[in-house]
Amino acid sequence: MRIEVTYDEFLSRYEQLTESLAQVATALKSRDAAAARSAMESAHEIAQTLAKDFPIFDMDGTLSELSGKI
Repeated sequence: MRIEVTYDEFLSRYEQLTESLAQVATALKSRDAAAARSAMESAHEIAQTLAKDFPIFDMDGTLSELSGKI
């Protein structure tokens, strides 16, 4: 049985990814490599989760594949 992802769940993950990427940018601007690496790892995990959502919404499989490579 396919698990359905609601709009709210998708939006929440998208907002988490946006926040993680903002943290990456902030850490890079402050030249804090450890913080940037940690934020990027978090962003990567969230992006992989988002990538799995795309096929659920019948979006192009390429978007899923590309999002997983972030």
